[in-house]
Amino acid sequence: MKTKSKIVLSIVLGGIMVSAGGAAYAGTSYQGFNETTPSLQQPRTFGNQTKAGSGVAGGIIVDSVGSNYTVNAKLRTGNTFGTEVKGLGDSSSASLPNSIGAGSTTQMTLTNNTWTTVTVQIVGSWRSN
Repeated sequence: MKTKSKIVLSIVLGGIMVSAGGAAYAGTSYQGFNETTPSLQQPRTFGNQTKAGSGVAGGIIVDSVGSNYTVNAKLRTGNTFGTEVKGLGDSSSASLPNSIGAGSTTQMTLTNNTWTTVTVQIVGSWRSN
């Protein structure tokens, strides 16, 4: 293979790899989840998305929550947390207010209600924006 062809091939393959990696964790795209929250309001934190806009509200869509339980959701980065939205149940959605800066790696934190003594399965999707 000629040197010029190798350079073009490297650039094309590098661009494909960057595009694939960036799309999976874009904060403006919803990312599916299927998580189990611990009992007694212990948090389950998961996912990594790069926040696109400073202070822009994220979002959550809850498809289903085990039994008749509800869950609470908030965004976080390090020790910075967004406002917790409480009482999300089956087929619900919510905006997740926060002051997290653009470019920050952001996670979703879910908890059960205070006196829920069992683990609860939650299925849905979220974005950090």
